[in-house]
Amino acid sequence: MDKKKTIAFICGGSSAYKFYSQIFGKYKIRLYINGFDNGKSTGLIRSLFPDTLGMSDFRKNLVKLLEMSDSDLAELLETRALVKNIRIDDLAVAAKKIFGTGLEAEARQVVERCRIFADEHFAIGNILLQSAAIKYGGMSGMLQQLNTAEYELISVTNDDNYFLFGCGSSRVWYPEEDIVDQYITTDIIDIKLQKYNQVDSPGEARSSPKIAVDADIAIIGPGTFYSSTFPSLKFLDFASCKDVYLVENAAADFDNLHLTAEEMLVKTCSLVPEAKLIQDGNLKDVLQ
Repeated sequence: MDKKKTIAFICGGSSAYKFYSQIFGKYKIRLYINGFDNGKSTGLIRSLFPDTLGMSDFRKNLVKLLEMSDSDLAELLETRALVKNIRIDDLAVAAKKIFGTGLEAEARQVVERCRIFADEHFAIGNILLQSAAIKYGGMSGMLQQLNTAEYELISVTNDDNYFLFGCGSSRVWYPEEDIVDQYITTDIIDIKLQKYNQVDSPGEARSSPKIAVDADIAIIGPGTFYSSTFPSLKFLDFASCKDVYLVENAAADFDNLHLTAEEMLVKTCSLVPEAKLIQDGNLKDVLQ
């Protein structure tokens, strides 16, 4: 039997799933996701566990993959609840299905720490993935436990780097949680990296070894351009990919309404010169 071809997505948490039904079971899916998210319950968890990365985009993609085999489990991971209403027994059942072990001790640790945010709602999946990160020694170890023969989730970032977003004509620089809180994502015009613990003294992050994208075809997007896709390209090497495509979703990219698809492609090609533009929604032409 011929080996399945692999399709890689460099994506965020809310868009690449529209392609899964076209390729699930026919191709190996490899997702390259950055862990810079710092908003909502993810930001609260990161404030309690400073060594962790943002879990939400990994959770969102995992949920969409699980919907094809266990819709009840997927629904549980997406449920948001006050900490007082999160049951360790529910987390243990989900953990056994995903990781083969209940993670009760780790889940109790996470839930107990989160109690200081008594009035905040937490995504159950974020609590579970943070529990697994404790169990398996961090993000990389946790993701290795998630991976299956059908799909893999890979983090392209590490704890040492942090996003700053330049907004408006004067390029005022904001960390991601301020962007989320102030709803000024439509003003983003630039992005840079710096060391995570030097947010108050902006500077370029130290260089990280690039990760080889192990796939026959790489799809950049869909996803918000500045927060989900373009920054990840700084960490990735596409030399082994036969084809690289950028999904044209500018009309739906509410973070960057001032960018046309062609402008997005030009910026993408500054880091990945071989990238070509494809229309959002259908991979048929790409897969032929």
